[in-house]
Amino acid sequence: MNRDSPLQPSPERVEETGSSGLRSTPQPREVKPQFQASYFTCPRCGIASAQHWIDLHTVEMKYSKATQWRRTQTKMVDMALSQCGTCLKRALWFEKSLIFPASSTAPAMSPDMPAEFQKDYEEATAVAHASPRAAAALLRMCVEGLCKSITGEGRFENAIEALQKQGLPEEIQMAMDVIRLNGNQVMHAGQLYGEDDQHTVSMLFRLANSIVAWAITEKRQLRALYEQLPEEKRKHLEQKRAASTPP
Repeated sequence: MNRDSPLQPSPERVEETGSSGLRSTPQPREVKPQFQASYFTCPRCGIASAQHWIDLHTVEMKYSKATQWRRTQTKMVDMALSQCGTCLKRALWFEKSLIFPASSTAPAMSPDMPAEFQKDYEEATAVAHASPRAAAALLRMCVEGLCKSITGEGRFENAIEALQKQGLPEEIQMAMDVIRLNGNQVMHAGQLYGEDDQHTVSMLFRLANSIVAWAITEKRQLRALYEQLPEEKRKHLEQKRAASTPP
């Protein structure tokens, strides 16, 4: 530094306060599906995941005087498949637009939805905008099947009673009663009746996911938490419960 130069004033010190962010709860991101994107929310399972893209080709026999018949493979530039890195299911794209499953405002299906009911939920999602009545019928079948599967009961009414004895939340019970009482009026002899609208369909989507969350997801999580206890403590708790249970 040149001794003859005047001393420069020190920069003004400014202090600000802020959080470290260590206690911030991370929020799940909803990443809109985009053609050829490497990461977005899967339209099949509803989880934001890495995406693998698969090219599609046509194969046909073409004739020319020089080569006669020749097997020709052509890549389709306007159509492709995306495969989710989480559920491994595929989605179909045409001219950069998602074709299957059809885009919908329906809530994402619970990842714990049993496999035998996933098709009902996905089909309801696909037709919810075009035909609310068809979507409602599919969701009613989904809800009824879920209850029977969870309880092992053959009748919907008995399944609801069994779930109530297991502690089914009151809000879900009331919604289930509406489904049970209106079911025969809405679906009869394979034909659709009633005035189901988008609001009804939205409630049925939430009901199906709520049943899965209460009967499957939460119990699985609690069971996993219990199994983290040392084996000796688990045996002690089981013996204590057995002793307190009336004969």
